[in-house]
Amino acid sequence: MKTSLKYFSISFFIIISFGCSKPNRIKDIIPPIKITSGTQDSVVVSDLFYADNYSIKFNANPNLETKYDELSQKIYLKADSNFEGITLLEFEADMNV
Repeated sequence: MKTSLKYFSISFFIIISFGCSKPNRIKDIIPPIKITSGTQDSVVVSDLFYADNYSIKFNANPNLETKYDELSQKIYLKADSNFEGITLLEFEADMNV
């Protein structure tokens, strides 16, 4: 009886300690991309994040011209020649397989 109580206590302590620990917060999932104004650059989507299906749609951004080639899975980005600074390119990904 004492042995089973001992194992129960140890198991209970382990379960509680894992349940009370805070999960690691994910930061900077997608790394920043540097683009020079007025020039075009390309990035392979799978280098930015992993997905089973890379069916993505980009939202309009006044500072970036965006083209996506589904066959090569590359994003072609061209920054406006008058733009200087940081901007975000929002997108929607179909994560359903």
